[in-house]
Amino acid sequence: MPRLWADRAFRIYWLARAISISGSTITLVVLPILVFQVTGSAWQTALLTTLESLPYLLAGLFAGALADRAERRRVLVITSLLDAALMGSIPLATVTGHLTLMQIFVVAFLAHAVFVWFDAADFGALPTLVGRERIMAANSAVAGMGTVIGIAGQRSAVYWRPPLARPRRSRWMPSVLRWRR
Repeated sequence: MPRLWADRAFRIYWLARAISISGSTITLVVLPILVFQVTGSAWQTALLTTLESLPYLLAGLFAGALADRAERRRVLVITSLLDAALMGSIPLATVTGHLTLMQIFVVAFLAHAVFVWFDAADFGALPTLVGRERIMAANSAVAGMGTVIGIAGQRSAVYWRPPLARPRRSRWMPSVLRWRR
């Protein structure tokens, strides 16, 4: 049995997870900041957080059961592409001047719904990839990397606000007012 880090498939998996966790960590911090910047409302920022949590309650068990019956790699690829399209719509809409508060809420909910399916498939992917003999070392490597990125990413995310994530308040006010009605 080859050493864990000598296994090319594991290294690719580990790097892909590192990139994914980095993006998720930054998004977890930046989206609430964006909503608060735009609305100045703690209530609407809390609503965003609620919408991000709902998919786990609504589909968590169902996604886990279906992910066990599906081809994991296919689920991981499809959900990653869907997540990229959803999250990419926010800067695209900002650049074109069409971003609304409702879009942020819908994207946050759908992106987390997609992640529920990703997470369910990913949970069983690692044991399949590395085998029983190396699962403890693999889990340690992935969890350690996730912890480091989680700590560093949350701290650095407040500085990771490109101009796309800082729209002028005046452009947002009509959509914010529409949402409040």
